[in-house]
Amino acid sequence: MVDYFYAREENGYCGGCGVGGALRYDRGGYLSRIEYGHNSGVAGSVPAAQVVFNAVNRGTPPSGHGGPWFDDTPGDLNCVPGSTSCQNASTAFYITKRLDSIVTSARLGTGPWDEVARYELGYKWVASHPVTPGGAVNQLLWLDRIKTVGLAGDAPDVALPVIAFDSILRDNRADHARLVEGDRTARLSVPRVAAIANGLGGRIEVPTAGRRAATGPAARPAGTPGSPTADGGEPEVPGPRDRQRRHLHSGVADRAEGLRL
Repeated sequence: MVDYFYAREENGYCGGCGVGGALRYDRGGYLSRIEYGHNSGVAGSVPAAQVVFNAVNRGTPPSGHGGPWFDDTPGDLNCVPGSTSCQNASTAFYITKRLDSIVTSARLGTGPWDEVARYELGYKWVASHPVTPGGAVNQLLWLDRIKTVGLAGDAPDVALPVIAFDSILRDNRADHARLVEGDRTARLSVPRVAAIANGLGGRIEVPTAGRRAATGPAARPAGTPGSPTADGGEPEVPGPRDRQRRHLHSGVADRAEGLRL
């Protein structure tokens, strides 16, 4: 049997926070542990292996990180259940954690856990276009690398070469240059995987369909109303009125190219 364990984050909301204060609800959650080998049909059976997912606050930088670090947690939406001073009129769903490391363990019988391997995750912030045209630069958290460390009891740890993920910024909204109520729509630019380096001289490049993020207003792309041709990589997302229609890039990876450096 495989058992999954989750951590839960709670929050509160209210419409005026009267009697009883803010109402409690589950704001989000994440996987914290997996156990393997437990036999529910055998009394006293215990799992033989486990994977632990260690999470830390998103505002906490990874160990050894030397660059700037931000915190994208929407702290203004935090509300303690029962509080009478919250301004949250409705529920909001998010978590305040990020995955920091993964540790695998095994054991014999009912003995103690012996750690086998640790996966250390490194992150960086990728500067994207403002969500609101003319606003501040939007910082997006990006998984930059994974370092695998072999754990051999009392023997020295064995670190393997780092796996690194290169990013490329792409416009997620195809019709970002279109005017809506006097304002241009936001690009919604997001980083996507451009290449993966395995640390042993190998590199996998991942070309994706869609447009690379531009630095200025662009002409209306194919597939949007009024354009002469349609682009299968830009599906249309309709709204109740035409001015609310949005056109988004799917960003599909069309191939992977392996290189030996």
